[in-house]
Amino acid sequence: MMLIGPAPFFPADVLPPSVPLIYAAMVLEGLAYAFNMVSTFSRAGNAAKRLGYRDDINTYLMVTGKNLEKEKKEPPKPVIATTPPIRAFEL
Repeated sequence: MMLIGPAPFFPADVLPPSVPLIYAAMVLEGLAYAFNMVSTFSRAGNAAKRLGYRDDINTYLMVTGKNLEKEKKEPPKPVIATTPPIRAFEL
């Protein structure tokens, strides 16, 4: 992000702001975020295995926060306050 905004240690005459510079900064930021997430999930998976979880798809889904159980409980239905219907035009 330092390449995008004005930084005091990057003078504007040496590194002028431009669209290709912003694209390069976004690519670098995306790669850094990806490396961070891969490392986090691999460490969490290894910790789950050390705690005794099996090395299967359910453990990987648990680590990533997904839920893939065969017997899923239905989510609670929203409670909607309603009034009885008004029958003004009964014949």
